[in-house]
Amino acid sequence: MDISSLINPVEWSCTKEVSIARIFFYDHHPTTLNSRKEVKKTPRKSFSARQKEELSNLYLRTPYPTLEEREQIARRFHTCQRHIQIWFQNRRARTQRKVEGCEVTVTMRS
Repeated sequence: MDISSLINPVEWSCTKEVSIARIFFYDHHPTTLNSRKEVKKTPRKSFSARQKEELSNLYLRTPYPTLEEREQIARRFHTCQRHIQIWFQNRRARTQRKVEGCEVTVTMRS
């Protein structure tokens, strides 16, 4: 099947020059392309030493705090529970990397 007949009903011929307006199926407007960048991101949350200590103590008790625990801590720290959740996700990943690093060291010495 010749797809050119679907796009333009004019007969295509190599000997005949035809001025045809092209149809694009995407918007080339710059604001559309940058719409993802226009979303306002919340600034990074830096926790104080006291807050980090409290989060670390809770992490030692449970690496997966409940929603209620995260919300309670967030209220005390004057932040959203999502920042607390991300801190725990990062801490679990950091701990896992350290454990994997120790296993590699142990296996290399054997």
